[in-house]
Amino acid sequence: MTDERKNLFSRGDIWAVLFLLACILIGSTMMIFQKHNHRLPPELLIETVKNSAHSDKKHTATQTNSSSALQNIKININHAPADSLELLPGIGPKYATQIVQYRLANGNFDSIEELTEIPGIGPKTIAKIGQFLTVE
Repeated sequence: MTDERKNLFSRGDIWAVLFLLACILIGSTMMIFQKHNHRLPPELLIETVKNSAHSDKKHTATQTNSSSALQNIKININHAPADSLELLPGIGPKYATQIVQYRLANGNFDSIEELTEIPGIGPKTIAKIGQFLTVE
C-alpha cells in the first residue's frame, strides 16, 4: 500500500503544487500589506467647466490637446485636500496646508481672491493659479 502512495504524485507534481502554494502565499502577503500600509493617491476634486465658446465648434483632434484640456479643469478650493492643491503652480506643501487650515478655521472661501488672506499668497500667485480654481 505504501508503494501505491509513493507513485500517486510524481516529483514534478509535488514541485508544481509547492510552487503554486508559494505564489498564493506571496500574493496574499502582498495584498494584506498593500491594504493596510499604502498611501492613497491624492483626491483631485475637479470640475469640468463647459466653455460656451467651444460648444458651438466641432472638436477635432488638433483642438483637443493638453493645453485646452487644462483650461477646462478646475480645482474647488472649498473641498480639495492639500495633495490636490499642491498640483497648482507655485503652491507647495506649505501653502497647500495653510489653505486647508484657513478653510477649516474660517469656513468656505467666498472668492478666489480670499486666498490673499493667507500669508505668502499674493495677487501675483492668484493671477498664476486663478484659472485653475473655482469656489463652487
